[in-house]
Amino acid sequence: MATSKGVIQGYVAMAAVDRANQVIVAADVVGSGPEQAMLLPMIAQIEACRAPPTADAGYHSDANMAQPLERAIPADCATNA
Repeated sequence: MATSKGVIQGYVAMAAVDRANQVIVAADVVGSGPEQAMLLPMIAQIEACRAPPTADAGYHSDANMAQPLERAIPADCATNA
């Protein structure tokens, strides 16, 4: 990794955070190049997190099915049938 003091062994760690909930939604570590080149790959990781949530049948209930609808969140949940 090139630095102002020459080439060293090192890594750049990046994290993208959901500002509203303060949780990490994407992370990566690279061993070369400037971090500016990692913006688009980080955005791609964030976009992958935006997929509609899915849940198994253990989460299926009338209340759990109503909450996403009330909040206009597209979600899939398996049924107990």
